Amino acid sequence: MTTAHPEHPSNPANSKRHPAHPDVSDDPMPDPESGPASEPAPEPMASHAPTSAAGPEPDEIPNAGTPVPDTAAPHGRRAWLRSTLIALVATIAIIAAAIAIAAAHSHSRQSPYPHTTATTQAPQFAATTVTLSKYYASNMVLQRDVPITIRGTVHVPTTDAAATTDTTTSTPSPRQTLRAFNVRMVSDEGVKDAKMHVDDDGAFTATFTPTPGSPTPHVVEFRMSSTPVRVLANVVFGDVFLASGQSNMELNITQYYGNADAQYSNTKGRFTMRDLPAPITDADVRFTVAGRTAGDVDFPALYDTDQRWLTATDTESTNALSFLAQSFAQHVRESDPTIPVGIVQTAWSGTAIARHEVDGDIYASHIKPLRGVRLAGMLWYQGCDDARGANTVRIYTQQMVRLINQYRADFDDDDLPFLYVQLARFVTDDDFRGIREQQLDVLKSPQLNNADNIGMTVSIDTDKGTDAVIHPLGKDVLGARMAAQWLAMRQGQTVPNGPIIEEATTVTSKPTSESTKKSTSSVRLTFAKGTADALGVRVPNRKTTADIDDISTTTSKALEGFEVAGADGAFVPAKAAIDGDTVVLTSDDVDEIRSVRYLYENDPQEQRLLYNGDLPASPFEIDVTR
Repeated sequence: MTTAHPEHPSNPANSKRHPAHPDVSDDPMPDPESGPASEPAPEPMASHAPTSAAGPEPDEIPNAGTPVPDTAAPHGRRAWLRSTLIALVATIAIIAAAIAIAAAHSHSRQSPYPHTTATTQAPQFAATTVTLSKYYASNMVLQRDVPITIRGTVHVPTTDAAATTDTTTSTPSPRQTLRAFNVRMVSDEGVKDAKMHVDDDGAFTATFTPTPGSPTPHVVEFRMSSTPVRVLANVVFGDVFLASGQSNMELNITQYYGNADAQYSNTKGRFTMRDLPAPITDADVRFTVAGRTAGDVDFPALYDTDQRWLTATDTESTNALSFLAQSFAQHVRESDPTIPVGIVQTAWSGTAIARHEVDGDIYASHIKPLRGVRLAGMLWYQGCDDARGANTVRIYTQQMVRLINQYRADFDDDDLPFLYVQLARFVTDDDFRGIREQQLDVLKSPQLNNADNIGMTVSIDTDKGTDAVIHPLGKDVLGARMAAQWLAMRQGQTVPNGPIIEEATTVTSKPTSESTKKSTSSVRLTFAKGTADALGVRVPNRKTTADIDDISTTTSKALEGFEVAGADGAFVPAKAAIDGDTVVLTSDDVDEIRSVRYLYENDPQEQRLLYNGDLPASPFEIDVTR
């Protein structure tokens, strides 16, 4: 009779809730391949019952279960007792056989493991192991609605090989041994087998057909024949996002505000811990964090003690997740609470973009091990480090375009949404304004393999008055804006944007005085399609208590922040007026406007800014078309 593994209770009385994961049950799942749970065990065949030549079969004994009267003759009583004994033995044998078959059938019907991260191996495969990237773990989120390929290596020593090959073969080949290896997913909704490719060295790919998103837990079984040798438990399908860049993407409680010294270093006395976003609480937001290990190594999962992704269900876990990523996930989840969200956090503070490119050491450890993983989008916030030198500023656009093209190829999606943050205000001598201009130029770069599904989030108004801090407040606002862009991309709608400058053209140049012959120059600014449908003037809320809903307010006063220059290149303030979906600039101090710029400072202080709806215009500098 089949015996249940001690960690895999087949008796419902042994089931319990997993102590570390209250949302994960240890109740084995039914195996749909074994039929419905209520299916009765097969009846044993009559020939399996023991018989005796000395007496009739049980069904030939009249009234076999009726007691014999005390007055029965001795010979008849002995015959009756012998017949009854034969019938009793046969009945017991039939019952025992039925129980054994039913128990074996029930055991095969159940999932061979509880919902834990334990690796389960039958004795004949005790030495077989499956190696996966640390990215793959229990509790993880796999991307919905696309084919999923899992790569790894199965190691089958000769002691286990005999269990999978013909015993008449003296030396089984690797292919004979590995032919029995397979991968499948089991859930309440059924069983899905992967299409397998296994090399002679054990390297394998297991490809699953698309699965819709839902909170339904799946177990991924890596099996030799029908025996699991490794499992990933409580895996769900949803939308998975890579959150990368440097410290303003990585920013979280654990790493940046974990003690008094860190808190002072990152607040500079400009705000308090109470001003930071409250951590989210959502069991269907799950995440993994890459540690600061670079070079040609496996994905360096930082919190992999239990070989599982973390869930945003308690403060201790969520404090390790990026503020920006939390806000983004929260707003994506609000749009459809039935779809889980996964965050793969690979940001690393103080890093230049070159380290994240294909030849970089961070790319080698954080991105290369994930090649072929499917995502719903990329979140990127980086550029502070590259603002330090003129050479790195000058080439930033081409580096970022190259990175976008490369990552889309790595994750097998030419249309992969790539959402990035333009640098915020900061009091610095570094060239933040130059990096902002380079980031703006990415949107219209001809070097992009595909310009679709690329969105820039402007942060010039989001710091809540903390522009003296390298890690300003406002990550909650940025996450909400990025989520709105991604949702629009997902749904095929117009992506929300602030005004994106497209062209500056000369309007008039006429004398204002016959005596002085002094001219007033005018220039009309036009903006990219869909980014100037609701132009207006708004004032950013620069209080630390500002939130997403009141980060800016409308005003009827005139625009600020525009400057113009003539042939001498000297910029002076210009008057600006909204005219439909354009802005007209005028200046009495420049005879012929050659160049225009807007908020072109590291830390602009202007109050009345240009918006499209409630989204601010990007700072820019542009030459005038004459």
